Amino acid sequence: MTTGKTTAQILQRADETLATARLGLRDVEGGPARRLGGLRNLLVFGRAVTNVLQNLRATEPTFEAWFGPYVAEMKEDPLLRYLYLIRTEILKEGKLST
Repeated sequence: MTTGKTTAQILQRADETLATARLGLRDVEGGPARRLGGLRNLLVFGRAVTNVLQNLRATEPTFEAWFGPYVAEMKEDPLLRYLYLIRTEILKEGKLST
């Protein structure tokens, strides 16, 4: 897969996506009126960071060797698995069970 993006561009986009997730965290911490929207953004964009990073496969030949152990670790983490399931529910059903 050719993305047409450089490593620097991919990392910049990952950083921007992470910044969006951090804004969601601030909203979660900021008070009741913004809590649910913030949680949605935190979950969706927090996971999206890893999706954006996977574009590095096209520019970095050692990406799989570097990223693979992190993927294995994330798959084994019960909290991350739970958050992934909540994120999937948000994206596919439009709901956030609280």
